[in-house]
Amino acid sequence: SAQPHAYTGAHASMFGRIAAQVSVVVQKTRAYGELVSHNRVLVNETRRLHQAATTDALTGVLNRRALDEALTGAWRRHRRGEGGFGIIIADVDRFKEINDTHGHITGDAVLSQAARRMERCLRGGDIFGRYGGEEFLAIVDTTLDTRLLDVAERLRARVARTPFGSLKVTASFGAAVANRFESLDDLVVAADQALYTAKHQ
Repeated sequence: SAQPHAYTGAHASMFGRIAAQVSVVVQKTRAYGELVSHNRVLVNETRRLHQAATTDALTGVLNRRALDEALTGAWRRHRRGEGGFGIIIADVDRFKEINDTHGHITGDAVLSQAARRMERCLRGGDIFGRYGGEEFLAIVDTTLDTRLLDVAERLRARVARTPFGSLKVTASFGAAVANRFESLDDLVVAADQALYTAKHQ
């Protein structure tokens, strides 16, 4: 009201109580908004840290730690009868020669491009990453040797098909299916030995 003395002390007391209640709602709303904002930041940071912990910085594919966890999980599911799998280990041929002749920047580019080419050849349920150095590993959802070898051949052809700039790059592959082995170590050793044989052929 524009009239002097329109409100009594009782009015002022009532308005004060209403204002106090509204201020509590405003404070709670503000606190909730801040909590949601902080939670969003925390979720994003957790996601970023997880990605950093499981992704190879050079190639952008999974790193060795993530591959080891995926292998262990796949082996446990296989032993429980929840599905078989096979692995393929790939190694870029004459990689030391590429580094020595063309430099580490070119070598890094070759690894990154090879990783992208191979990863794009795999299905959504398959897992792929850098196993170490110039080695890569794929976990393929199959129990069939023929299917696993088809995938390995597709990966091999994809790497070799198009030169990397002026460089002709190839890779060798070893493969093994889990249902032929009694332990995960035996499976990995068999694929590694197959890779070693392929290298020398």
